[in-house]
Parts: sequence; structure tokens; C-alpha cells
Amino acid sequence: MNVENILFVLLSLLLIGVGFDKFHPFLEPPCSLEAKMPVLAWKSIGIMQLIIAILVWQKKIRQYLLGFFLVFMLFIIGVHLLTNTYDIGGALCMAGLSGLLVWKPKFIKVK
Repeated sequence: MNVENILFVLLSLLLIGVGFDKFHPFLEPPCSLEAKMPVLAWKSIGIMQLIIAILVWQKKIRQYLLGFFLVFMLFIIGVHLLTNTYDIGGALCMAGLSGLLVWKPKFIKVK
């Protein structure tokens, strides 16, 4: 297994965990942005995260999906900062992993 696949596994697991948390909260502390968003938007983000966790393994659409998700997570980080909610660790991790997988530096091809 190469480093790239390990990063895809980490991203998928993170997306599944955070996406599932939108429906059955188990992560502590809960995201402070939840109280400031409409329920439908919150659930839609969860659905999107779960779908991306699965679709990211499809090689044909992987780069487009990761590019979209990177931009989306940067937007969510901005929303966090604009609403004075600074618990952006999960969003930073997801954006960082997505950005790394879009960029594809040489070291992630190493076995």
C-alpha cells in the first residue's frame, strides 16, 4: 500500500465519521457551527460528506471530486471564522488531505 492510498483511507474514514455525526452526534465537543446553520443545510453537508467518502475511490472522478471538496472545505472554514466559531480542526484536516491528494507531490507515490 502506498502513501496515497493511506491518505485516501484516512480521508474516507474522516468523512464517514464527520458525515455520520451530522445525523447521530457522537463527536465531542459538537461542532459549534451546527447551532448557527439550518437543519436541512447541516444534514445536506452530512450527506455530501458520506457520498464523497465513497465516491473518492472512483478513479475517473477522483480529481474533480477532491478539487470541489477542497474548495467547499475552504468555504466552510471561512464560514466558521466569519461566525466566530473556531473549532475548525476537522475542516482543516479534510481540506489539508484533499489539497495534498489534488496536488500529488512525489512522496505520496512511495510504498
